[in-house]
Order: sequence, then structure tokens, then C-alpha cells
Amino acid sequence: MQNTLNIAGLRKRLAAFGLMLVLLGSLFIPYGQFYSASAAEQSVRFNNLKTGENGIVQATNGKWYKVLNGNVDRNANSIYPNGNGWWKCTNGEVTFQENGVFQNQYGWWYCQDSKVDFSYTGFGKNYFGQWRIENGKVNFNANSIYQGKTGWFKTTNGQITYNETGVFQNTLGWWYCENSKVNFDYTGVGSNSLGDWYCKNGKVDFRFNGYSRNKEGNWCIAEGKVQHDRNETLTIGTRNFTIQDGRIRWEGNFFLQPDAPYSNIKYAGKTLATSGCGPVSLVNAIYCLNGIYIPVEEVANWGYNNKYFNADSFGGISKKEFFTKTAEEFGSRGSFRYLGYGKNVQDATLLNHLQTGGTAVFHVKYHFIAVIDYDSETNQYFVLDSYPGSGTSMPSKYRTTTAEGDWVTLDELKNGWLTVSEYWMYGV
Repeated sequence: MQNTLNIAGLRKRLAAFGLMLVLLGSLFIPYGQFYSASAAEQSVRFNNLKTGENGIVQATNGKWYKVLNGNVDRNANSIYPNGNGWWKCTNGEVTFQENGVFQNQYGWWYCQDSKVDFSYTGFGKNYFGQWRIENGKVNFNANSIYQGKTGWFKTTNGQITYNETGVFQNTLGWWYCENSKVNFDYTGVGSNSLGDWYCKNGKVDFRFNGYSRNKEGNWCIAEGKVQHDRNETLTIGTRNFTIQDGRIRWEGNFFLQPDAPYSNIKYAGKTLATSGCGPVSLVNAIYCLNGIYIPVEEVANWGYNNKYFNADSFGGISKKEFFTKTAEEFGSRGSFRYLGYGKNVQDATLLNHLQTGGTAVFHVKYHFIAVIDYDSETNQYFVLDSYPGSGTSMPSKYRTTTAEGDWVTLDELKNGWLTVSEYWMYGV
């Protein structure tokens, strides 16, 4: 009897000890560990779910899940179909918040609110970049120019690389792209594997005959293409030009604002390098009449002392008196005369003046340039920009002029950053 009681007491003590161990062990289990993945999934309930069923199914909580063999597949992170469409899942759930390009075994797809949009054609993005979408699917064979929400873009193997610059083709024409985007503001020469081409407002103009330019210089164009086989010397008006491998250069020289001995001289609160386009352009116009150089800083100081300057954010000359009265101050010394004022760059008096050796200063957008020649065959003007384009500050960075002088079209003088508002003519 005593042994039986001892055994019974031992069992009670062992049971109590075991319960104590369980309780102590629970103290070392992190919070939430009690809810295993399978336990969590049990909270997702389905009506009439068949054993072994697979697909996108709505649960009783109103949410949609990817089901595999009758259970929520939390490893599902792709696109899956059901009777209502194709759906992007994240951790087995359709969030209805995912937009962009996603992948499954059939390809890359464009999703709106987690659903593949088979009606969409355009561009979509994911972690790897921007992609050409056609009927909801990425077209990796897309190698052309396509319209997007913010412009037209060149794609290679379906992707916008943002590093393609040159002339590329689509069904609507040949286009000049910068960093894979069509630049509709560009007028000049662009290149591809077939040659160098004249582009107007971003599109190759195969009807153009004349001269155009890029950063390398000015070029002779016939039917839209640079004539690299053209080599000769010629006189246009009274100016001499040399053509070598299609590149046309004026045989004279002129003065610039930057990188000159006078560049850092203070003028109108700034410097001649940044705000001296009026004085430098006038000096260029006089110099190209007869080769007489009047120091830029002297002309600038005269204009400043007579208050012929503009104190706005650009600084520099703005008043007409600077250009009309300069001959009174420097005319006899520089052997030049002021001959008149105008606004119409097609005026016959101006064109004849330029063809016979006269010069002019044109006021363009926020800037002045000297003009020293006119070609009646191409209807183009030869301009000298003292602060050539492609600079880093506005507005110079928007002009495409060079440090060699440039032939510009009438269209350029009527539109864009070289639009002429007025001009002054000078002669010997």
C-alpha cells in the first residue's frame, strides 16, 4: 500500500515538473511564434473550394489569392489567370495595387491595379527600365521609334536605353534622337550608319539643299544628305569659303566673348564674357567690313558710360542708341558708317547689302549676333555668334551655332532661339 502511494505521488510530481518545463520554455519563444504558417492560412476561408483546386480564387474575406492544391500559395509572386483575367500576385495575394511590368513564364506583361491590361500599347517600366508594350505584352523585338506619354522614344530590343543619339527610323520618317528621345527642337546635322543628314525640327528633310551644321562645323547638303565627296573653294557674295570633304569653312575670323583677353573685364555688373554680346557683335560687324579692329572693351565702356545697357538678369546692351550712334563715336577711326535699321530680314535692301560686302547686327532672343553674308541660291545668312551655342547657361545652350560662323536658314531666323526682332546695317 505504501509503495502504491509513493508511485502515485511520484507521478504527480513528475506531471507538475513537466508542466513547469513547458511554461518555462514558452518564455523563450518569440511573440507570434505560436502562429505557424499553416495556422495563419487556416484563417483564409473559401466557399466550395474543391480539393486540389488551383488558380486565383476569392476568399470569404473578400480578398483574392493564388491557390495551389486547395491551399493559399504564399510562394506565388508572378502572374496567374482566372476567368476574370490575368493577375499579379505578391506572396500569393492579389493586392490590386501593383502597376508596371511583371513577368511570368509566358513573357513580360503590363499591369494596371495588378491586372494585365491587354488593351494597352505604349511604355511601361519595372526595375530593369522602360519597355515597349504592345497589347499588354513587352515586345522584345521592338527596334524603332514609338510614342510615349512624354514624347517619342527609340527602343532597342524593346527597351529605352537612354543612351542612343543620332538619326533613327520609324514608319513616319527618319528622326534625330538625343539620349533615345526625339528632339523636335533640333535643326542641324545628325548621323546614322548610312551617312549624315539634315534635320529640321527633329526630322530628316530629304528635300533640303544648302548648308547646315552640327558641333563639328558647317556642311554642304544635297537632298538632305551631307556631300562628303565635295571639295572646292568658292565665293559667296564677297566672302571666300573652302569646302573639304563636304565641310564648308569661311576663310576669315572673328571675336568671341569667352576665352578672350577682355573676357573677364567687368561690364554692366557682370563681365564681357557673359554679357558682352552687343559690343563684341558690333566689333565683329565692323571688323568684317575692312579688317579694322576697335578694342571690344573700349566700345563696351563707351556704351556703359552712355547708359546704353540693360541691368536685368542677362545684363548687356539693350538700347538702340548703342548701335545707331556708335559710328558717330568710332566711325572715322574704323572707316565705317551706320546705314539703317530694319525688322524684316527678307527686305531686299538688307539682302543686297549683305551680298555686296555690307554687315549687320541682328537682335535675336536674349542675344546679338553679327551677320556678314547672304546666299541667294540657298536663301541662307552667314552669322557670327560671339557666344556660340552648346554653352552651359541659358540661352546659349539652346543655340546650335559654332565658333567658325554658321549658315542659318530663314526659318531659323523666324523661329526659335535665333528669331530676329530687329537689325542695324553697317558699311564702309
